[in-house]
Amino acid sequence: MPGSAIFNHIRAAARRYATSTNGNVAVMFTLAILPILAFVGVAIDYTRANNARSSMQAALDSTALMLSKDLTMGNITAAQIPSKAQAYFNGLYTNKDGQGIAVSATYTTPTSNAAATILLSGSGHVKTTFLQAAGYPSTMNFGTSSTTTWGNVKMRVALALDNTGSMQDNGKIVALRNAVAGSGGLIDQLSALSKNNGDVYISVIPFAKVVNVGSSNYGKNYIDWTDWLNPPTTQPNNGSTQAKLPMNWHAVGPGARCPWTNNNGGFTCTTSPTSSSNTTYIPSSGTYSGYICPSVDYNSHTVYNGCWVSTQVGTGVFCSGSSSCACPTNSSGSAVSGCGCTGSGSSRSCTGKLYTHDWTQPGPNDLVDNKNQPRVTAVVGWTNNQWTATNQTPTV
Repeated sequence: MPGSAIFNHIRAAARRYATSTNGNVAVMFTLAILPILAFVGVAIDYTRANNARSSMQAALDSTALMLSKDLTMGNITAAQIPSKAQAYFNGLYTNKDGQGIAVSATYTTPTSNAAATILLSGSGHVKTTFLQAAGYPSTMNFGTSSTTTWGNVKMRVALALDNTGSMQDNGKIVALRNAVAGSGGLIDQLSALSKNNGDVYISVIPFAKVVNVGSSNYGKNYIDWTDWLNPPTTQPNNGSTQAKLPMNWHAVGPGARCPWTNNNGGFTCTTSPTSSSNTTYIPSSGTYSGYICPSVDYNSHTVYNGCWVSTQVGTGVFCSGSSSCACPTNSSGSAVSGCGCTGSGSSRSCTGKLYTHDWTQPGPNDLVDNKNQPRVTAVVGWTNNQWTATNQTPTV
């Protein structure tokens, strides 16, 4: 075969080889297998190290919480924290890949400006399998830490006290008292968390309206006297049970029938402030003549420490513009002296003695009512001492 023909055959074969795709997959896989295995190995070794670190984080978190509780409750001293930390951690850390595990504990005592803290630090390593085959280090290190802090957040705890009548049965109130206020009870446990005065506040909210905290505690600053000092018509958050003033309010004075009953106000009238002696008619003589004193509230169980004092300011129209306007009645069932009404419907008008009513209580250090030292003096009624269809909102 001539030399030129041989050369042409070789050149054609070379061209075919350069453009041929037959067998490329096997060649490319052979060339790529090593880096592929290296990447897979890195993922496996990294996952093992990350799992070991996550397990360490969970164990350190739990250990820190248990240490802070033990120290707060007085179960351990500050000097025992490192050894106790190691014991707790050893019981919690179960990862098999982690090796060379080391744990340290640092306790910082509380100051007036900083809270107590416990810092736990942990470290270790896992032995690599694929990475070291690829020429990388035979171990992969990991580490983490956990800090617990207490004492810098004020704790506010509200206890709902079930003081309904059924609690007197079967020793329930005694069991509740022991669980909350007994030795080692809830109050003792919460108090143990307080490192500085004011760290923990505990309030008691009675399920029923009234709770007996003992007569020796009446002067404590945790008692709110708002309901006791306010009149029945100014009870906060009392909704539908808050008493309403009658239309003929400014005609109610000495000798008039008490304008409230348990049905229309939740209470009746008494003979003097905080008295237990009910009266159907407002006293017309004696020290408390003209005093309109509410009894214990039937709905809210509130005890009111005060009375409305009736002060006559003249005569005139006290109610007009409604068929419901009427004179107060006396003990004989007739209208009080000097009172009368004319007209009907929206033209009805009633005239009589006009009274203003100041709500007054004893002074903070008085055991009995002192008319010369009212704690609160507020005129309660309608503008110009008269109820009208357009003047229905009482003022103070």
